[in-house]
Amino acid sequence: VESLPAVVALISAAGTSAEGFGDFVNSERGALIDETDLLLEQGLLSAPAFVLEGETFHGREHLPLIRWMLKGRVGTPPV
Repeated sequence: VESLPAVVALISAAGTSAEGFGDFVNSERGALIDETDLLLEQGLLSAPAFVLEGETFHGREHLPLIRWMLKGRVGTPPV
């Protein structure tokens, strides 16, 4: 998404009202930029990334381990 008008056009094309969307984005712009910068610093927007129990996992290769953790750590953890 390159611009607010592009987002509004996509929302409208989907048959949903975009009323007030621009007001929200404009009022929260600084906070959104700060959050995006924080995520980029943590490397969370550069590749698939997951944060679980305070640990960051980058890439899909960790999905078996994440699944094991979420299911209660039963059995031998995947390698």
